[in-house]
Amino acid sequence: MFYLVSRRQKPPPVADGEFESNTLEVIAVSVADHGRIAIANGWTPHDAGGITTASRLLSGEHTRIFFKPNRQPNHSRYEHEPSASWFERQCDSLDCSWFLAYVHRLAAGETVAARELQAAYRLHTQGEEIPTGNWQQLWQAWEKIGAKKPAAS
Repeated sequence: MFYLVSRRQKPPPVADGEFESNTLEVIAVSVADHGRIAIANGWTPHDAGGITTASRLLSGEHTRIFFKPNRQPNHSRYEHEPSASWFERQCDSLDCSWFLAYVHRLAAGETVAARELQAAYRLHTQGEEIPTGNWQQLWQAWEKIGAKKPAAS
């Protein structure tokens, strides 16, 4: 069972018609399964994503991919940044920056109790219950709270 911690995606900054093409849309955590974290850039089977550990999520480097339609000769531009910085930006964009402290605790080998995660979510969302369940159930909860993927410009 996973807990959906991400809320909604703010539209990515656009500069000169360019947008970041590999941003996250979903962040979920399974406290019963040693704090495994699911991340994805969408809800459909063709969207990139997977399940990882907090320590792997915060370590290493992440490649940001920027896309600008009709850019010649290459349509994409790449930038590298520390994975921890990238994940912090993703959490901020998905209205779950409160979750970062828990990710760092999980990465340090600490166990986070479900009730603690639920209490933090309630505090951040003015009393709402954290959505729980399998991928399909989380998607339905995400739809219910009005989270919509912004249209690319």
